[in-house]
Order: sequence, then C-alpha cells, then structure tokens
Amino acid sequence: MEEVGARTKVFSLEGPGSQKPLYIEWVLDKCSREKVSPGDIITPDAVTLLAERLITPLQITHYLSQALAKGHNTGTKPVNREIVESVLSPDLDTLEPRLAREGYGVGVLCDHLNARRSEVRAYLKGQLSAGRTEEFNRETHKLGIL
Repeated sequence: MEEVGARTKVFSLEGPGSQKPLYIEWVLDKCSREKVSPGDIITPDAVTLLAERLITPLQITHYLSQALAKGHNTGTKPVNREIVESVLSPDLDTLEPRLAREGYGVGVLCDHLNARRSEVRAYLKGQLSAGRTEEFNRETHKLGIL
C-alpha cells in the first residue's frame, strides 16, 4: 500500500469559492422576469450570508428557494438577512454535517477510528471524554478530514 500511496497525486479542486455571490445573482437573473434585478428580490446582506454559510450549488439553490418562499409568505420584499437566517439549518457547520459532506458518515468513521458507533456518535455530539476526543481528532487530522 505504501508503494501505491507514494505514486498518488493529490489534486485540490476548488469549489465555487468567491463565485458564490455571482452564482446566486445568476440564478436569480435567470429565474426572474426581465427588468427585475436580483437586488429587487433579495438584499446584498442576505446574498452574502448564503454565500458564507453554504458550500455547494445544490445547498445554495435549496436554501435560496426556502428563503424566497418564506419571504413571499410573510410579504417581505426584498428578502432580507433575517429571513435567510430563519431558514438556514442551525447545525449546518457542525462537525457531523461537515464530515458527511466529505463522505465520512458514522459507519466510515467507525472503521477509520476503530471505534464503536456509540463512541463516534458521542464524538460528533461533543459528548466524548477529553482524552478520547483528542485521540479521534488526531486520527481525523491524519486522514486529512479536518
């Protein structure tokens, strides 16, 4: 395995990154009527919040749709930051969703960390003992997960 590992190359594929606000504006532009600007639909603060908190285009369109629906239901025009905050999931950036987005569910983590499911769940909820948490953190850093 070391031989294979020595011959591998790691490529970093950058995601949408700084293009996320432009993506949101593009979606709004393509989905709205002519002569309606994205600023008429959603405030720049709300766009910034979506771009900062979300990672994938799928997440962006999902939460943008929810924010627009809530804005429509409450009669808020344009959709503001408060509306977006209310639809965003509060645990969006916690450890478990971040690991899941990288393909590390509970079962995979159990295999990599050589731990029981209950231990991994406690780790993900922040309820594991300090020593064991430190051990799990070291192992996840070795894997390049975090």
